Amino acid sequence: MSAMLQRWRRAGDAPRARLYAFAHAGAGAADLRAFAAHAPAWLDVAAVRLPGRERRVAEPLPQSLAAVVDEAAATILGEWRTDLPVFLFGQCAGGLIAFETARRLCAQGAMPAGLALSAPPSPDQDFAGAAQIAASADFATSMNAMGALPDEVLADPVLLDVVLPALRADFALFEGYRNRADAPLPLPVLAVAGDADALSPFAALAQWRPRSGGGLRACEIEGGHLLAAETPQALMALVAGFALERLPEQEPAQEPV
Repeated sequence: MSAMLQRWRRAGDAPRARLYAFAHAGAGAADLRAFAAHAPAWLDVAAVRLPGRERRVAEPLPQSLAAVVDEAAATILGEWRTDLPVFLFGQCAGGLIAFETARRLCAQGAMPAGLALSAPPSPDQDFAGAAQIAASADFATSMNAMGALPDEVLADPVLLDVVLPALRADFALFEGYRNRADAPLPLPVLAVAGDADALSPFAALAQWRPRSGGGLRACEIEGGHLLAAETPQALMALVAGFALERLPEQEPAQEPV
């Protein structure tokens, strides 16, 4: 399996769908472990690991959003099966990476069955100055104040030294980002917000409607900004339900003769 993907368990002997999950800025695949643990047996979950962290710590941190999307799309295509519907999930900034990866897959003739987002920024947000913000001395405290960096990380200097370089690099990826697609993504989109999330509130999810050619379902659940860590079971229930609705009906089991 590619170093970009992390699976902690196999789905059932005959999985019915695959979910590729992108964590929030600065995070690794391990940050999605609790979320993946609540997946139903029929759903094969693979967390996407960006360079410069965990098993890829020896690699340079990502410098280009296009390069990240290129690698993610190529990795997904490398295990694509026409009989296994593919869904993408992204948490916070990982939602934009999932969105761009879905666009890339569609452009290459590989249509995902749906896109699920948790606390996503608007796809039309202006990220001018992102690199300067990422390099600022108060970047960590600013991210913490917005709910994008947990208190326990900010309070632990050793852990912060591990997390901060990846967080800065991931945030800077969006410098100059523009959604250049004229047409909406031809997929259904599920967007989820936490009821205590001031950074990406429920009302802001409507900004995804013009980009959701297959329709937008917006939901609010209890929690803050990083729902995949805070309320993984409730979030997975929504994502798995969204996926299940879009799967072909199974053939009834044949009665023994």
